[in-house]
Amino acid sequence: MPIAYVGIGSNLGDRHGHLKHAMRGIEALGTIVAGSPMYETAPVGGPDQGPFLNAVAALDTDLSPYALLHEVLGIERETGRVRRERWGPRTLDLDILWYDGKTIDEDGLTIPHPGIRDRRFVLAPLADVVPGLADSDGPYADALGQVADQTIQRISGPYDTQEQRWMVGIEAATVLTGDGGTFQVDTPADWENPTGDMFGAFLSAVVLRAVGEVAVGHQPSSLTYRFVHGVPQGAQIEVVPVKVRGSGRSADYVVSLLVDGREMGRASVSTVTESRAVTIAPEMPGVVPLSRCTPVDELFAPVGRLTGASMRSWRPLERWDIPDLVDGTSGVFRAWSPNLTLGTEDRFLRAAAILMPIDALIWTSTMHQLGFLGSRKVVVTPTLEFSGRFPDLEHDPGWHLSEVHIEHMTDRSVSGTIRVWSEDGSYLSVGASHNLVISGENLLEIV
Repeated sequence: MPIAYVGIGSNLGDRHGHLKHAMRGIEALGTIVAGSPMYETAPVGGPDQGPFLNAVAALDTDLSPYALLHEVLGIERETGRVRRERWGPRTLDLDILWYDGKTIDEDGLTIPHPGIRDRRFVLAPLADVVPGLADSDGPYADALGQVADQTIQRISGPYDTQEQRWMVGIEAATVLTGDGGTFQVDTPADWENPTGDMFGAFLSAVVLRAVGEVAVGHQPSSLTYRFVHGVPQGAQIEVVPVKVRGSGRSADYVVSLLVDGREMGRASVSTVTESRAVTIAPEMPGVVPLSRCTPVDELFAPVGRLTGASMRSWRPLERWDIPDLVDGTSGVFRAWSPNLTLGTEDRFLRAAAILMPIDALIWTSTMHQLGFLGSRKVVVTPTLEFSGRFPDLEHDPGWHLSEVHIEHMTDRSVSGTIRVWSEDGSYLSVGASHNLVISGENLLEIV
């Protein structure tokens, strides 16, 4: 059946409820095969409006474009939408952005939607769902840099088509309770690995948020996390940050993560009061654009490999036919990944988003080095320790590019260096990861 991409927006009343209503209505018109995260965005219309919530749904449907238009307008009316003012406030706005590659330009229906490239609130969720979507002018995702100045904030994970709900974003998932220097956080299922333990970068995000609570006026400059035991999904973590050194310009903290009184991991975090300018840094390499890559969970699907909820929440983009995204010979592995904290002013959370590829991509690089990438052969690489250093965290326009170099490898362990840039070429971090390497015939069941 044809695939249609539908833009969803609301800035009146119960915005979350209106978007949920829209997804239920759209699901009745076919099958939702993918859904973007929710984004909060500034209104395009007049000044007397509140911010919008926006998302994009990919719909597999046998309805014609005109029949689909009729149905989505009906879904709008169910929320009380009355189309009077162009670009005015609205309870629900549904637009057919693209339909099976067709071009239609008639009264009441223009496909592809003419405003896609001008609106970040459309481009960002569309690139999350289908980064390679294009029209006669080329891939839509390649236009993201042209709208980087438009205000937007990601506030959820992607839409889970099986459970018919939006997954919990990293910001909401790491909210801490408690005070007096000891905090608690629950471990949501949306951030677990296929093994049932929590994603390591999720644990680092918890650490950074705890330091952010006690290091008011500071920003992170480095983090090193040492894994002692895996933290199972469903556990409540006790987070204990302790200041071990401080001055007027910097401070160091040790943070322990405990479950039922047992230490599961420990981190060292350094903070500073002012950004440190980078004087020497590698330039961003010339790479294949994100529009030519594929979400990693889709790459895994043909070989029957499970990705885990954390991978679906994060959803980096990779391309295995040329793993280094340049010439396929250097052994470097590069991948694009979304900034899960896009739009937040919290620099500790921004650092947490940068740690995602530092923690995770050593696995794909190891698989590439062994010649297993894209096959049914598999190893797992449990993390023993990883670290990241951060320069200026003032801004971050959206997607990250990470580059992995394997520095040392034996039959039981692997160490690598990971560099991260923002999509505008800004250098964001250098990190290192030390991991075990475990292989076996039965590991395919848990990876």
